[in-house]
Amino acid sequence: MLPILVVGENTNNGGAVLGNNIPAWAKNIIIHLKILLPHYKYPTFMIIVRRATKEDIDALAVLFDLYRVYYHQPSDIAAGTKFLLQRMEKEESVIFVAEQDKKLVGFTQLYPIFSSVGLQRAWLLNDLYVHASVRKQGAAAQLLEAARVHGTATGSRWLLLQTQMDNFTAQSVYEKNGWKKMTDYFYELPLTEK
Repeated sequence: MLPILVVGENTNNGGAVLGNNIPAWAKNIIIHLKILLPHYKYPTFMIIVRRATKEDIDALAVLFDLYRVYYHQPSDIAAGTKFLLQRMEKEESVIFVAEQDKKLVGFTQLYPIFSSVGLQRAWLLNDLYVHASVRKQGAAAQLLEAARVHGTATGSRWLLLQTQMDNFTAQSVYEKNGWKKMTDYFYELPLTEK
């Protein structure tokens, strides 16, 4: 059994109940543990963020389809499945998934880009989606944190994302998580000094 930081109320079995009032520093440690130890058996009520695998493809494709439909694209789970598998097999993107009760509830997809001026790698956070049933429970923040950790771990200069100008809910989440608005559509999260 791996040691794990215990935060929250004690339970009879010596574990902890993780609630919504976890300090930010503790949430960051828990997120880092989940990324580093994706196969550890965490409590089922928690939202766990981990890197996607091919075994996730069917459930991930359903979320991906919902995401695309939100952006006024026709539903096509088969095409989405093929697209995601190609990105995974060719290692053209990095996908993190949010999981609750062993069910995928969200994802983010990052594409590698480079800064010629900064002479460093960067990442485009192209997709971020959380199922409506679990919104406002911290899944989006955890997915953004996983992207930040990944960017830092790969020596990246910054993360960049694009959003709709009228998507105020998403913009609020980005800003609460340290992203800086660059234009009406673009946000940046600096990872190293310029």
